[in-house]
Amino acid sequence: MWRGVEGLPPIESEQERTPLLVGMQRAVAGRPLVPGIKTRVARQRIAHLGKIAATQLGESAARERNLERAEQLRAWARQLESAAPHLLRHSLARRMLKTGAQLPEVQRMLGHSRLSTTGLYLTPSEGDVRAAVEHAGL
Repeated sequence: MWRGVEGLPPIESEQERTPLLVGMQRAVAGRPLVPGIKTRVARQRIAHLGKIAATQLGESAARERNLERAEQLRAWARQLESAAPHLLRHSLARRMLKTGAQLPEVQRMLGHSRLSTTGLYLTPSEGDVRAAVEHAGL
């Protein structure tokens, strides 16, 4: 994922720590609130936030003078149009691995019982392959 596009807080800033998926569900009338959020609500919230971000990126792309940068913004917007919890999970795993996390650490974070399942995140993405080809000058 990306950062630094109009209105997004810098990584590791206090603003970034604001919870996105927090809700309170009433268990039974008269009883204390139980923190949490239902899966359906999480999916809806992520999809909604993805659409908002995609719209913002599209607007930024329309104002961008650098054609290469504008196309990158449009590509990110297309990805965010279909934002889902699994996409975030996958992005987190790949980001952890790219920044030096060990496979067992990612396995524990994702809750996989088998290391081979987590190993699937080591498969290069289409973007990784394109970057490698460009880097090789092909």
